[in-house]
Amino acid sequence: MGDVLADEVLEVYKGLEDKMSLDEFKSRIEEKIDKMGGLCDSRSASLLIAQELGVSTSTTIGRIIEGWSEEKTGTSVSIEGQVIRIDTIREFEKHDGSAGRVANIIISDETGSMRTVLWDKWTDMIQDGDLRLGSVIRVNGRIKEGYRGLELTAEKIKLIRQDSGFEVKDTLIKDINDGMDAISVKGRILEIGDVRVFSRKNGTTGKVGTIMIGDMSGKIRVTLWDDRALDLENLNIGDSVHISNGYAKKRYNVVELYVGSHGQVESIAEDIQYEEKISPIVEVEPEGFYNVIGDLIGIEPIHEFTRKDGSQGRVVKITILDKSGRINISLWNEQVDFIQELDLGSRIKVTDAYAKVGFNGEVDLSVGWRSKLELIEK
Repeated sequence: MGDVLADEVLEVYKGLEDKMSLDEFKSRIEEKIDKMGGLCDSRSASLLIAQELGVSTSTTIGRIIEGWSEEKTGTSVSIEGQVIRIDTIREFEKHDGSAGRVANIIISDETGSMRTVLWDKWTDMIQDGDLRLGSVIRVNGRIKEGYRGLELTAEKIKLIRQDSGFEVKDTLIKDINDGMDAISVKGRILEIGDVRVFSRKNGTTGKVGTIMIGDMSGKIRVTLWDDRALDLENLNIGDSVHISNGYAKKRYNVVELYVGSHGQVESIAEDIQYEEKISPIVEVEPEGFYNVIGDLIGIEPIHEFTRKDGSQGRVVKITILDKSGRINISLWNEQVDFIQELDLGSRIKVTDAYAKVGFNGEVDLSVGWRSKLELIEK
């Protein structure tokens, strides 16, 4: 076996260590290749052996998230990672009247993080102290879509080693991806929204508020739930904050950070820097959010339309020009009112506009609820 193939085969073997020795595994691979007349390589042979033994093969969290689809609900996988969060064990009564226990942990590898659910006997590892922050474990289990995204239900856990010097590391905003959990990040508050009260389906009420934070790598919208939403009363634009135990989900093509009861938002003395990046129009490409500045060279008539639910909407298209080129920008609904402040030649700053290919085949910008428009003095 070549070095690369050997590494791949060893990755498969991680899930079989309790069933056979490495030498026996290699022997089984050679037998499998010989039996198939050389029609499969070492990696394929090792996967076949694992499948015959009913053992899921090791993979990474990033591969699971990238390849997820509803059809894969219940897929058996094996992942190895470090425990970066442990929630409190909860006790409950099962349908048969017996006592049950459940706890959530977050495990992380170099490709991402994932919530893992431990039921009953597996929670003993937490109570006994075998499973703690920094523990490196291998988990065999099944994947499903949970409330916060993909989660793994543990069917087998093996402790690999303990990391006594473990510390939760802060993540740069640009590195926050959909599906990540137990996120810690520092940022400068750029915007603060109002706290809104809403009703849940069970009749209870909740609270929600938002802030926008930025660091030198980018910016992200943060949604704060219930008690965390009340933290907004003590925050100001320009403050630096440290957010811990957040989780990320994609909403309207953009990843946002959510902070619930397990999370924290704390003001810090550190001066976190943020600089808004302005892109030349020529660099705008589809499927991304951009900030641009340009002079107004065209305004089309406002178009009113009826949505599928019967509500009314408005849109207007404007065109701006900078030194690198021109681009059409669609302003939607309440953003349409901005044109009342404009004359041809006005200089406009557009923030967080989404780029997509328009009907004319050109790249246009779309200004929606999360975008900002600003008139700039020349």
